[in-house]
Amino acid sequence: MTIRRLPDGTYTEKNQEYIDAWTDLVKPIEDATGLVMYAFDPGAILCEPGRLSRTVSLPVWFIELLNKALAK
Repeated sequence: MTIRRLPDGTYTEKNQEYIDAWTDLVKPIEDATGLVMYAFDPGAILCEPGRLSRTVSLPVWFIELLNKALAK
């Protein structure tokens, strides 16, 4: 049994729940910028599609802040 940490700090044993939580968290930023999530946990790494040499690493607290700003 593998336990994974969700972006909100809770844990799950369900792989799909883990992936969905991270995907849902980053989706507004992907939609607004055209970037794609390359990796996640403990934060998210986004990149330009097809250009892994151009990445940005964002902690969860900053992703949440950006999502609030984008929602306005």
